[in-house]
Amino acid sequence: MKKSIKYSLPFLLLFFYSLFGFITYGDHRWMLSLTLLITFIISFLIFKHSQPKDSIKNSLLFTLPLPLIFIGMFVISGEYSRGVLYFIFIPVSNYLAYRYFKDRKTIVLIASFLLFAIVGFVIFSNLFNRYRRLSHT
Repeated sequence: MKKSIKYSLPFLLLFFYSLFGFITYGDHRWMLSLTLLITFIISFLIFKHSQPKDSIKNSLLFTLPLPLIFIGMFVISGEYSRGVLYFIFIPVSNYLAYRYFKDRKTIVLIASFLLFAIVGFVIFSNLFNRYRRLSHT
């Protein structure tokens, strides 16, 4: 993989996150699900087009900066409920792409997409509402 592409990968994920925020008007349920989906797709492409010895390093270079940025932003703003899910599930999305690349089993693909939807629409909604209720009591 070319160095210019390799070092621009974290910015690509940040770009898509911002684009999804613009498209969905900042609705984090959609933003989280779509960010996990694009992370899966780009991670799969990284595994497909990288040398085997470099694929893990390239995918970590791609996925780790964004969750760390989110944790920093959410620590400063005090809204941990949003940052924790990004911090946990972006690397999980990367791992699921790796599993799908290695095994090529459709069940991994289906389970990944179901997980992204559940995380975005069920877990995020319930965690954020619970956090909001606890902060108002």
